[in-house]
Amino acid sequence: DVLGSRGLGDVYKRQVFVRFRPLSADCIRSGADRLFAGLCLVDKSIAEWRGRSVRTRNRAGVGAKRSLSGEVPDSLCSALAAMRFGAGIRFLYASSCATYGDGSRGYVDDESKIEELRPMNMYGYSKQLFDLWAKRRGYLKSITGCKFSNVYGPNERHKGNMRSVVCRAFEQITATGKLQLFKSYRPEYADGEQMRDFLYVKDAVRMVLNLFNRPSAAGLYNIGSGRAETWNALARASFAALEKPVAIEYIEMPESLRDRYQYYTRAEMGKYHALGFADEASSLEEAIADYMWYMRNGCYLGDECVK
Repeated sequence: DVLGSRGLGDVYKRQVFVRFRPLSADCIRSGADRLFAGLCLVDKSIAEWRGRSVRTRNRAGVGAKRSLSGEVPDSLCSALAAMRFGAGIRFLYASSCATYGDGSRGYVDDESKIEELRPMNMYGYSKQLFDLWAKRRGYLKSITGCKFSNVYGPNERHKGNMRSVVCRAFEQITATGKLQLFKSYRPEYADGEQMRDFLYVKDAVRMVLNLFNRPSAAGLYNIGSGRAETWNALARASFAALEKPVAIEYIEMPESLRDRYQYYTRAEMGKYHALGFADEASSLEEAIADYMWYMRNGCYLGDECVK
């Protein structure tokens, strides 16, 4: 089973890839861990909660350096950790490649150097803070943090503004015949040539399950394709999957994002492959074509409708 740290309704249950019974924080503290065995995934709710705590202090006038470098409140985290160690539950949680910031310190999942990382936004810092918290308490010796790259795929439309560009591509192309991408503000990158490590959700799930089934795989692991591909390539694959001519419109990036935008990401996958997993991520073209099938047919991953 999967442990959730917040109550989730039936609609949200469709959006995840493992059926599960959610627990509230009160249930966790009361020892409800005895109801569960097996996989324990801590979803982004913890990171969001910690991020909100940071933002709240910033609005109160506390400097970002002070609020991000101090110890993070850990009552919920401690409860989850105590549950895991007390019940012998396999514990995986979602970190992110956003922790690597501008990439100047590389994209290597090396626990010994995570103090050097400088994320470029609060989302990345929320993940970084949990990674540091787990390391300082020695938990990374027995739990697994999955540093996800740009994941996209079926069942994400509930995410609103956080849904992937591939999801937006389907919506925009089917509605207008065009796709909007951000302009570049660095001379070494032409418009649309900014690069990302894109990962199809089916590949992400397979990689996480590989780690889950290898209890000795503790620490931080990148979960990505290991490839850096452009937004233009993603756009072309989206138009091809929908059998539409390519029509890209480059738009201004909001000023609030310009100094926090990652122009290049590529997860180093050597540590994951060193475990003996030789599987490669799906190509951008194959994955987007598969995803568009779900979108065109109004299907969710896990529904009865199958290809």
